[in-house]
Amino acid sequence: MSSSERLGYPFCARPVQDATRHRLLLFDTDDRVRVRATSTGDDVLVLHTADQPECRAGALSPSGRLLALAYGVHDSTVQLWHVDTGRLLHSTRFPFPFTSTTGRTGISHLGFDPTERFLLATGGFAEGPFALPVNGDTLAWAVPDPYRTDRYGTCFSWQYSPHGDLLAIGGRLGASLHLPNGEPSPMALAPSHTGRTHRVTFSADGALLACGGDTGQLSVHHVPSPP
Repeated sequence: MSSSERLGYPFCARPVQDATRHRLLLFDTDDRVRVRATSTGDDVLVLHTADQPECRAGALSPSGRLLALAYGVHDSTVQLWHVDTGRLLHSTRFPFPFTSTTGRTGISHLGFDPTERFLLATGGFAEGPFALPVNGDTLAWAVPDPYRTDRYGTCFSWQYSPHGDLLAIGGRLGASLHLPNGEPSPMALAPSHTGRTHRVTFSADGALLACGGDTGQLSVHHVPSPP
């Protein structure tokens, strides 16, 4: 694909919804980002992005109040927008401590924690997640690699539980449970046998966790109750 052809397709992100499913984030090929009300089909916010680098990821906050967008491949810039007013609240380069690895491919997955106080991201070569305070510029925490000190842990997917008390991470050999700040949870999951686990999804009540990966298997787990 030529560079001119790539300019016509500036987005590498999928549509996403807020937690209440009242708003839908869409990425158009005409250099527009749209936040649409699902009840009426009307656009609540439309942003023109032709003057920005490639948009690699985007997310709505759980309430649908905030929109985060990540631009760029090497040095990712994250913009935070207020959806109802269309006001740009904050713009910052997401801090990548490990520039030899994580900084090469930018942010691949962007999202909010349930409190809407932190932006979470994965990037580089399936590394993360790592967190930045909303309206902040300094890294808050990151899940480390258990063996290497020059990178974050392996992460192909992540999702918070509905109650916000657990963070599920899809890794190289399956899924694992963590505390909200990325620390390992004392509650372990049974092996999922899903290999590189590209999707982890909690049920609406948080009692089940579904995992899927490149082995082609779907694994559903009962989430252990806190001790």
